[in-house]
Amino acid sequence: MVMTGLSSCTLTKVLKQVKKEEAELIAFRSEQKTVYFIPMVHIGQPEFYADVYRKADSLKALGFVVFHEGTKDSMPTVEDVDRNYQWVRGTNFHRQYATSSNRDSIVMSMYLRKLRKMLGFFPDTLKYAQHFHEKGFFKNTIDQPRFHELKTDERDLNVDVSITGMVNEYERRYGFIELTATDFSMPLSAAAGYVRSQKLPTKNVKDVIINYRDEYLAREIEASKADKIVVIYGLMHVDGTFEQLQKLNPSWKR
Repeated sequence: MVMTGLSSCTLTKVLKQVKKEEAELIAFRSEQKTVYFIPMVHIGQPEFYADVYRKADSLKALGFVVFHEGTKDSMPTVEDVDRNYQWVRGTNFHRQYATSSNRDSIVMSMYLRKLRKMLGFFPDTLKYAQHFHEKGFFKNTIDQPRFHELKTDERDLNVDVSITGMVNEYERRYGFIELTATDFSMPLSAAAGYVRSQKLPTKNVKDVIINYRDEYLAREIEASKADKIVVIYGLMHVDGTFEQLQKLNPSWKR
């Protein structure tokens, strides 16, 4: 649950979602398609996630296809590997990789470190709850379960960008992410994070992890052959996805 850079209004919505025990269905309709959007948060009440599964199963029984979030692993392209490997070859950090001849592995490590620099921490959606106290507002909350527990089948899709795609899009919009000695020395684990001064600009990061993914999701919905879709995605993507759908097809109504 990335709270950095949220407006007070959005933060209030997120905190309310954490306390909910019933999942909301938000309907988007165009002339050709019906979409039910189920807004998610990374930690919440056990009853909430159970209700998400019940609603998703009921909609699947009515012929709906599930589109869910989850940034995907993907190997960089040859061009990505060349560009990043040439950069690391020109730095002192190359000595850290001198024992490895696998350029793909070296560059993938760079992508993971760049993603961490974007977010300020290395994401692990099974460990968000450990950052919050058991007592108080977040008492009895649990981590969002993995999507395979939705009993997805071959029709259901992980409709999200890849790690390499997200980093590449940041660099396309805002320039090459240069890693430092700190970036390379920190282990790739959820426990290792940055102080504010070491992070990339919040406005730029939000533009990619929220807006870019909204654009991608909207394109996939509009291009899909399915005319009934249930989208299980983060709460912060609801409004942006609808706006992007309307840009693609003005017949979309909420």
